[in-house]
Amino acid sequence: MDKYLDILFEEYKKTLTDMYLNAYIKNKTLKSHFYVWLKENEKILPYYIGFLEQCGLAVNNGTIELDKIENDSSLKYLPFYAKGLVISKYIDYMKRKNNVVFSKGSIINKNKELYLEYNFRKEKHEVNLNDYNNVITQLPIDNDTLSSLEEAIICNKNVYIGTYGNIEDKNKEEKIQELYDLKNEIQVITGKNIEGEVSYVKDYYVACINPKIKYNSQRHKNLWKD
Repeated sequence: MDKYLDILFEEYKKTLTDMYLNAYIKNKTLKSHFYVWLKENEKILPYYIGFLEQCGLAVNNGTIELDKIENDSSLKYLPFYAKGLVISKYIDYMKRKNNVVFSKGSIINKNKELYLEYNFRKEKHEVNLNDYNNVITQLPIDNDTLSSLEEAIICNKNVYIGTYGNIEDKNKEEKIQELYDLKNEIQVITGKNIEGEVSYVKDYYVACINPKIKYNSQRHKNLWKD
């Protein structure tokens, strides 16, 4: 948990202009503003899930979320009946909350079928993920997570890699550019066509890349048509 918060703290600092960052450091209020930012980000999550649904996410078809913890999981905004699986290196032990299972482990591809591989009591276990058609995650993406996402795309899972924040964030354009770069990299590795979309809701922006986006709102822009 502490390691995960450290990562989020570094992400928070990237959203600040130098003026605000230096002022918060000088006034010793950076950590308190960080916790306010966490609360603000939580307000965006329902809009983000709605955005993913408009991009084609079918919540009834089982959803896997990578690199998240319980309190920061987007899946808590899915309907109570929706089946979910959170796979994260920040989870200490496997547990269940409603229809969402939280587990350590990694995604592996066996003959174009996806499995969750994890260790329990010093033994390796595998769970077939045929019942999960969606895979979602948010920036930042480490190499292990990217590899899992690419395997999921090769296995024809509906993969959404997204980001969200306040439209005033200093690093908004940088994060959108990172999605664009991921789009191109994943296309080369998987041989699949990847689409990218961004939308603005109130003071927030939400964006994602996905192989099967079918969104046609006038408020919604495809920034990455080649």
